[in-house]
Amino acid sequence: SLRDFGTKQAEMMNELSQQMQEDARVMSEMSLQFKSEMEKLFSEAGQKMSEQVSATAKGEQPAKASSQSSRKS
Repeated sequence: SLRDFGTKQAEMMNELSQQMQEDARVMSEMSLQFKSEMEKLFSEAGQKMSEQVSATAKGEQPAKASSQSSRKS
């Protein structure tokens, strides 16, 4: 019966170990997914910022040109 107890303990530990490995695998998958989502968000935000900067720059150029031409005349 002591041997049965030892066998049951070993089985439980094995099962627990497998469960922990599975949990660790799921957690690493989730963190990878989170990382890729964050990278996507940051790249989208970066694109929007650069678009806004270039749009602002384009908007300023004609204004500068017109102010210079009005000074000349």
